[in-house]
Amino acid sequence: MNFGNVISLTGLAFGIENQWLKVIYRWHCSEKLDEDSLCFTHVLDDHRRVIGFLDHVILGDPDLTRQKGWSASESLRYRLPLGVHEVHLRLGLFRKSSGERVPIQEVSADALTLSLTDQGTAVVASGMTRLLPKLPRSQLE
Repeated sequence: MNFGNVISLTGLAFGIENQWLKVIYRWHCSEKLDEDSLCFTHVLDDHRRVIGFLDHVILGDPDLTRQKGWSASESLRYRLPLGVHEVHLRLGLFRKSSGERVPIQEVSADALTLSLTDQGTAVVASGMTRLLPKLPRSQLE
């Protein structure tokens, strides 16, 4: 997923382990990212209702993300309500100061099904990963 020709989500994996949703993001930033840019991730149930949020500053460090030409992975977790065994994610980027979402220029994925939504400012990802790689909370390369 290419967001405004500035940053791309080059990898996404998610799965459930012991009632915890684990989401792994892989980013590549070709230009400087606005300091108030946040990733929004809405956790959706099987009926596409929102049951949780993983909105966050990419890599948890706005100073780091103002550089350009970096690639990094990060991992976030969310405790799911009892009885939830399958989820979808709706995700994108927005600017905190204005609430404006960053348009998505390109969408592609290998293992997941991605559907563009919200007037081209978000995607819904379906197809959880059964075996997730072990990563530290964030990893800059």
